[in-house]
Amino acid sequence: MELSRKGFLGLGASGVAAVAGGALGAGAGFAAPPPATPQGDDVGVLTFGVVAERTALAFYRKALRTPKLFDAAERRRLMGARAAKREHVTRINAALGADAVGSADYRAEFPKRAFSTHDLALALDELIRVPGSPGGG
Repeated sequence: MELSRKGFLGLGASGVAAVAGGALGAGAGFAAPPPATPQGDDVGVLTFGVVAERTALAFYRKALRTPKLFDAAERRRLMGARAAKREHVTRINAALGADAVGSADYRAEFPKRAFSTHDLALALDELIRVPGSPGGG
């Protein structure tokens, strides 16, 4: 029997479908992981993470509300970063559960001049970025 590459790949796909479709039982191989349960210092680290992400989120909101500070391409990147920060806060707070950090728990305040020029806003952005975040180190 001759088997083409397409036929071989088709066999692989049908095998995966068979496993996912019931060979192991419905959803057995794809069950959701158990919810995170922070312990010990985890709560403090995650709380710090939420505060840092909320501070960056406040920066992006203020930057986007300041007229003529950023060009259209920069504004698109800021909107993407703002959306990512919202998602980070949601996910970290979900892990914190009852210890979640609410928006009323603290307030991020920036120097009055921080958004007076493009260069000053960028300098502040460098100070508040979280490593590994969009635009971060």
